[in-house]
Amino acid sequence: MSSIDERVVVDFVQSLGSPSSSGAVGISNPPDKASRKEILARINAEEAILSAEGRPWYEIKASLLQESDKALIRDLSGMSDQYEVLIPLPKDRAHLTPEGYHTFYMNQLEMGLRFPVPRFIQDLCDHLTISPSQLTPNSYSSLLGLGVLLKFYQAPLSLHLIDKLTQIRQQDVGKFFIRLNPEFGS
Repeated sequence: MSSIDERVVVDFVQSLGSPSSSGAVGISNPPDKASRKEILARINAEEAILSAEGRPWYEIKASLLQESDKALIRDLSGMSDQYEVLIPLPKDRAHLTPEGYHTFYMNQLEMGLRFPVPRFIQDLCDHLTISPSQLTPNSYSSLLGLGVLLKFYQAPLSLHLIDKLTQIRQQDVGKFFIRLNPEFGS
């Protein structure tokens, strides 16, 4: 059994789609004056109030990222310097993304989300009228794996084919899980 050259796989993944229309991610810059301890205390208090009001999880959860996390974000996402990374303030929420920006969660980067977002994933999100940040982290692994297979077998990366080969489930309010259709094997 021969092993596949790692470069072939990397080239495949990079060729899966053209850049998405947006060239930036994030929300806004946090103040440098507030200490981490004060920010965490305020976040905990705000989350307790929002939770008591019965708000959905995506309105409750605040970002804990700091300016020092930008290098890690760039490294995990494969993002070039042409993209601007903005760290959200604790009051900002991922579902209220400013026009022209993408928001994402760190665990999505850990599971394969890269920037620019592959065109077929952005097209699928547009078709479903959801943001890429609404896909669960494992959805990226499934979609990228499917994209590599379709590209390898020279099959089109069409919405119709992706729809037939995957299952899309709403996992929670505002969160969607995409996996390969179980009838085709695990």
